Amino acid sequence: MAYSKTIWVNDSTPALDAVHLNNIEDGIEDVDTRLTASESSLTQAESDISSIEFVNTTQTTAINTINSTLGNAVVMFEGTYQGTWSPTLNSTFGLANYNDYNWSVNVHQVSRVTTNGHTVNLDGYLDVDNVTLRFTSDDNGTAVAAKYRLIGVKKTISSITTINQ
Repeated sequence: MAYSKTIWVNDSTPALDAVHLNNIEDGIEDVDTRLTASESSLTQAESDISSIEFVNTTQTTAINTINSTLGNAVVMFEGTYQGTWSPTLNSTFGLANYNDYNWSVNVHQVSRVTTNGHTVNLDGYLDVDNVTLRFTSDDNGTAVAAKYRLIGVKKTISSITTINQ
């Protein structure tokens, strides 16, 4: 409700009476009522903002935890080798925490061409010390090119160790 201001003039109308004085009182009461409602709305808005900030912080923490977990959940290395190659998980691939993973090793021949009808022998496996890999690729004593794929899955996610030879 909009307040109607009374213009007072000395020794003139309007009279100083209950009607005009109550108009002032009603105006003050209306302002007080709206101010109280505004304060209540402001308090609720501050509470809502705090809740949103808490939820946002909680979600950010959860997202960071998921990203950290997934970011290190799977590691994969791929490349080409020829002949006999013995890389290590820690030195060659730079994995200090290699024991935290279950490993899978896959190898395949780059070229399907063999000489004199010989069979290409390919092998890739994780050595018994779980650090050193052994790769071989030869065609009756001649080194041939092969590709490897080494995949590590965090043990907290994968409970089965698979080594493909």
